[in-house]
Amino acid sequence: MAVTLRDIAKQLGLSHATVSFVLNGRTDMGITEATRLRVVEAAQELGYKPNRAARALTTGRTEMVAVCIPSSGDSYYASLLNGIQNAMADSPYEVVVWQAASDLTRKPLRDLNVDGYIAIDLGIPDEAFRANDGKKRAGVNIGLVARAGWDNVTIDVKEAAREAFQHLINVGCRRIAYLRASSAGEPTDALYKTFISLKETPGIITDEIQCNGVDRERAMEAIRDYVAKWGPPEGIVCATDSLAIAAKRALSELGVRTPSDVAIIGSGGIEEAEYSWPPISTIRHPIAEIGQTAWNLLVHRLEWPVDQFSEEVFKARFVPRESSLGFRRPR
Repeated sequence: MAVTLRDIAKQLGLSHATVSFVLNGRTDMGITEATRLRVVEAAQELGYKPNRAARALTTGRTEMVAVCIPSSGDSYYASLLNGIQNAMADSPYEVVVWQAASDLTRKPLRDLNVDGYIAIDLGIPDEAFRANDGKKRAGVNIGLVARAGWDNVTIDVKEAAREAFQHLINVGCRRIAYLRASSAGEPTDALYKTFISLKETPGIITDEIQCNGVDRERAMEAIRDYVAKWGPPEGIVCATDSLAIAAKRALSELGVRTPSDVAIIGSGGIEEAEYSWPPISTIRHPIAEIGQTAWNLLVHRLEWPVDQFSEEVFKARFVPRESSLGFRRPR
């Protein structure tokens, strides 16, 4: 039988109201710290679990937040999700994961019974995030591009992207392709802009390889189709590390070696890229710090909904590894 607030109150000899105020986080009722600690300890000992539906009726909050991602198939988004969950481990909130690219996702965003959102690399209109009554929910955006009317955690990749492309040129690549997914960031992001700027570099030929989605099988198909038409480029920069892993696999199946035939660079900094063989050069994002900051911003927005919007910026860092360091241009 579920433990109730009345059970806790009876054991401690306190009123139901006092126990309710403590466990609902009220700090304006003159309850002493000693009493608060007694209530919290008793709740833990008895195994009390709050009734979220009842709490929502009294506080107007569900203590649920949604983390919205393009797909769980990309390890970068899974890593960010893990970082957010670690950041909120000591909070009473729970996470609902909403995947834009999943065939299993049938529930519209507006139907999620949550207090707020953390959205990662989603270009979905703001109206989709509003509650069914039209009210705007708290929201934090994570991505390479800031979102107007939201708190933002953005990743500045400009310098790291410039270093990555220059690195390919320095090791001898003259024909460089950019593998991007339709769901991985906006086409106006700094990584893509840096690639476009290469068109003005004397002696450098650029190509764009478009992948319809973020999953690896589609990335492999895109690489196979490209190589069949044009042959392999000398260097590839990929919008994500997962795409880089897929590109390396597809090239290997075609008999094209990484890095001696084609140098590959990914983006994101997932652990899998470091432990693949050869280890993949990457534009590393500080994933743990991004997750912690996004959660902090969402908590602040929930408590202070009328405050000005904030933007926290993290710098990415280019990490060269064997997937590009070993390129050998034919003489």
